[in-house]
Amino acid sequence: KDVSGVAAAVARTFGTQVISYGRFMTHKVHIGDREYDFAGARLEYYDFPGSLPTVAPASLMKDLLRRDFTINAMAMSLAEQDFGTVIDVTGGLADLAARIVRITYPDSFIEDPARILRAVATQARLGFALESGTSAKAREALELGLLNVRRNKRAQDEFKEMLAGTTLVACVDGLSSLGCHLIGLPLTSPRSPRRRLLAELEKSHTLPLLKPDTGFWIDPLLVWLGPLLPETVQNILKDFGLSDRAASACRSWHHREQEARRSLRSRTRTPSGISDRIEQLPAPVLRILKAHLDSMGLSDERFYLDHVFELSRQPLLLSGRDILDIGGRTGPQIGSLLAEVRRLQLDGVLRSRDQALAYIRTRAR
Repeated sequence: KDVSGVAAAVARTFGTQVISYGRFMTHKVHIGDREYDFAGARLEYYDFPGSLPTVAPASLMKDLLRRDFTINAMAMSLAEQDFGTVIDVTGGLADLAARIVRITYPDSFIEDPARILRAVATQARLGFALESGTSAKAREALELGLLNVRRNKRAQDEFKEMLAGTTLVACVDGLSSLGCHLIGLPLTSPRSPRRRLLAELEKSHTLPLLKPDTGFWIDPLLVWLGPLLPETVQNILKDFGLSDRAASACRSWHHREQEARRSLRSRTRTPSGISDRIEQLPAPVLRILKAHLDSMGLSDERFYLDHVFELSRQPLLLSGRDILDIGGRTGPQIGSLLAEVRRLQLDGVLRSRDQALAYIRTRAR
């Protein structure tokens, strides 16, 4: 019963610390790269839909009955006399066997609409289905306009996690089947081309080189929203926590991504020209560009884009000091000459340091 004492004892054993959230009667312990939660049996009360809960101590039975879904409303005894005994008061074991996600009580989504997003994410992650009554209750709450991810921070965090996850398409499908009635977001069930694009973005989330990042929710959101007015896109992104500068950079993403794609398909393309264009793209739009090329099977353009990236990573043949030593120029002139060298180097005109020095000497005459 002394949950704080148990958490403290575990932390001492592993030489770590306890992070306590007294208001919610929970404690968190980090062990290695994992995080463990310790919580006492409790009840939760909601003053209004979507509000933070008020927590009060309760019996184990009451605690289980207020859980989100039946499959996570089970407990196992750790006491010596009945170790391993499963306490299942909502039919969670049967629902696990049937591979369904079911709410534990009828008003669950009314009290906390963010649970709709958790239900969709859970079914996608486990490959389960929403129980028919649970689906009906979710649609009812959505149609009532209770799920506002632009204003409800907890719901917004759930939504971002869903978009940045490795089950993105399944989550989009799950939410689409419920009607997509998220207040303030004009989302619809994506058609095949957009769904393929989302699938390519999902693949990028599974790459080992990509660490979890809050920014990885931006590109799927942009794709799902589609080509809206730039002002609308900017306002949505700002409501989702982006700075005005970052939101402004993504506001015309659809046009900028199309222009970059056309440049890659142009017969007159050059590495320096492509480099100049993609350097102007914010990271989410660049990820969309790559995913779009893959989803459309444009392997030549994708190869060329990777080729430009590879060239761009090569060190510049000259430095500002080299230019000073040759011509004694300063300030903007040096920057302009370095930009010329970079352009000619990307395009294969200058291939060595000696060639670059010779070029600068001709400019210094």
